[in-house]
Amino acid sequence: SVHSHLFPLMDFKISDIKTAQLQKLFDETATKISTGSLKVMKTITAQIFRYAMKLDIIDKNYCDFITLPRHQKVLERKIFTEEEIALLWANIKETDYVDVILILIYTGMRINELLNLKKNDVDLVHSTLKGGSKTEAGKNRIIPIHPKILPLITDLMKNPTDYLITNAYGTGKISYNNYLEKKFYRIMEKLGMNHKPHDTRYTFATMMSDVSDDPTAIKTIIGHKFFNTTEKIYIQKDIERLRNEIDKLN
Repeated sequence: SVHSHLFPLMDFKISDIKTAQLQKLFDETATKISTGSLKVMKTITAQIFRYAMKLDIIDKNYCDFITLPRHQKVLERKIFTEEEIALLWANIKETDYVDVILILIYTGMRINELLNLKKNDVDLVHSTLKGGSKTEAGKNRIIPIHPKILPLITDLMKNPTDYLITNAYGTGKISYNNYLEKKFYRIMEKLGMNHKPHDTRYTFATMMSDVSDDPTAIKTIIGHKFFNTTEKIYIQKDIERLRNEIDKLN
């Protein structure tokens, strides 16, 4: 949490903490948390110092002199290796929700996009998904279903809800936090892997760039750019172009 990054100050009396110490702490913390969290951290610190001023413990709020670093937290991205992907396939029957990770890896979808995907946006006849969120380019995009994950999606379609991915009881959609905490990270721990959710999307983009020489198609599939189609409607030629690229994946 943000509060934990303030622990180094606990060894000092508040009257002994000056601008230099605060600035050093914020500079070091900037590489560990987001800019938004850093702003929250400054707000909390300022409140503490204002309270100390109210109690006449200090006569100056040194937080007023802190400059928030411009550099942001560096996002660590690690692709799933071939061995790790093989391990996921090997555990698909033994461990629930491993299929979700594989679908993420072979579609490049964001987790929220997949968890919010409704069954009526799955076209098994033409083997495509229609989903997306976040950006204009990402909304309502068509994603060809790779042959390897088609059986997984076909099986998931049998659930009684409106959503492709359900909670553990099969009664409704699984929440993002529930999936992350109780499924994704537990699977990572069980299989001895160290990955963050976004690594699935990064893995897809990396694998595609390794086998495809069509960067426009890759961007379209992951939702970064649309083809020049009228009113954002995909024509069959475009869908086949995407399918030809995505089918190159092993």
